Amino acid sequence: TKYESLQTAIDEANGQTVTLLADVTTALIRVNGIELTIDLGGKTLTREGNSIFYITNGGKLTVTNGKLVSTGGNAAIYSDGNGAVKNAITLNGVTLNSNYYGVYHNGNYYGVDVKIINTTIIDTLADGAGVFLSGSAAWGAEKQSTLTISENSTIKGATAVEVKYTNVTVENSTLVATAEKSVKDNSNGNCTTGYALALTNNGKNATIGSITLNGTNTLTGGAMVKAGSTVNVTTNAAEQVEAPADYKWVNGVLTAKDYVAQVGETKYESLQTAIDEANGQTV
Repeated sequence: TKYESLQTAIDEANGQTVTLLADVTTALIRVNGIELTIDLGGKTLTREGNSIFYITNGGKLTVTNGKLVSTGGNAAIYSDGNGAVKNAITLNGVTLNSNYYGVYHNGNYYGVDVKIINTTIIDTLADGAGVFLSGSAAWGAEKQSTLTISENSTIKGATAVEVKYTNVTVENSTLVATAEKSVKDNSNGNCTTGYALALTNNGKNATIGSITLNGTNTLTGGAMVKAGSTVNVTTNAAEQVEAPADYKWVNGVLTAKDYVAQVGETKYESLQTAIDEANGQTV
């Protein structure tokens, strides 16, 4: 069945895939507690002035094979974690251009499961991100978000990817930061610019989550985590992910340094190293 209206096709889909037959400029598409699959069919789906998709109440969105363009003052794909179950987003074979976050999750009560496969996301907001997933330290593990980026995906943004309380896997993909490095506390949005990948938190709360790097990845701008007690990385990721001040990686676990001596303002985990570096100063 063919339709002259995309929204009518979505309303009538009843779980079936909606395939674009032409380029479409759309109003907001709500994915409220339903499963929606859109095959772009090599076409372009555009929203002027705001988000293309709004996902809530356990909505599951899959978009494949085409281009998404958002020219507005909100995220191209906006996920609202205000329901009692996780939302889910899958992008496969998509190019997404945005100027106010590509994919954004507002994690009030629940996380989101995101899969980005063979997809390019380019966001141009000066202090935004290609992908930003928020959350809460109060969540249990079942509510935490997951993010998988794979199969030669490319994400570009002021910070390419920033997540809070999320388990991240990057495999054979490219993350590119386009801004100068900065880090701040922020309980209502992203905390960084200038990083390819950042795992952060809401101000003083602990950083919770994990980073796994598989295959060959390019992280332009590097990767970082903010200080916390329950962050894990794979062994190869520990070589690429910057530990915060006063922390180090021990077998892939972020661990506070155990200082035993100080020379001036510099602290040391080894007394002998402190002595060797003292150069006449008091240890």
